[in-house]
Amino acid sequence: MARDLVLLAASRPQVIQTVDGDPDTPWGLLTTTADGTIIDVNTRFASWTGRSLEVLCGGLRWKQLLAPASRILYETHFVPRLEAQGAVSEVSLDLVREDGSRFPILA
Repeated sequence: MARDLVLLAASRPQVIQTVDGDPDTPWGLLTTTADGTIIDVNTRFASWTGRSLEVLCGGLRWKQLLAPASRILYETHFVPRLEAQGAVSEVSLDLVREDGSRFPILA
């Protein structure tokens, strides 16, 4: 069964109670289709990547934003666990920002 992926990523470990779309929230929200194409992000996630909402939701796939080592971890551990268990938590990954710098997240 195909699933859409909703990923909450916190820049610091903390309890996330709600996602209300407030641009001042400390967490990033990313929604993808089953094939990983990004369909929605919040302002915080966009700021972490250094990309606009339009660029992020313009056909990019989630794993294109990951550093090479994080992409391997995502494909070999994250996805299989998500498919088997229906959820994954507390996986440390690195995003690659538009300027090439890395930004650590806890997915």
